[in-house]
Amino acid sequence: PQDLPTPGLLFPASASLVPIPRGVSLVIAPFNFPLQLSLVPVANSLAAGCPTVLKPSELCPAVSTALAALFRKYFSPDAALVVEGGVPETTNLLSYDRWGTILF
Repeated sequence: PQDLPTPGLLFPASASLVPIPRGVSLVIAPFNFPLQLSLVPVANSLAAGCPTVLKPSELCPAVSTALAALFRKYFSPDAALVVEGGVPETTNLLSYDRWGTILF
């Protein structure tokens, strides 16, 4: 655990940060702000030690293709993976019952 500063107003409370992996994370990104709303949850999930699957929005094909190429280049498939596609692919991903966390 990492101790964090606590505001004096909350005395005698204390705060700490404990990153706990919760299993494989699924990040389903919306079409508005496709880059930011894809990468921020992925970064948080990876920082916590969770393998992550990203499903970018099918309404932003350029962003989806770019993210898929970058993830293939810079991440091991065991750490982070991008699944491209539309509603059928999303439905298929949601049918798995082994997700530790689903972020949308």
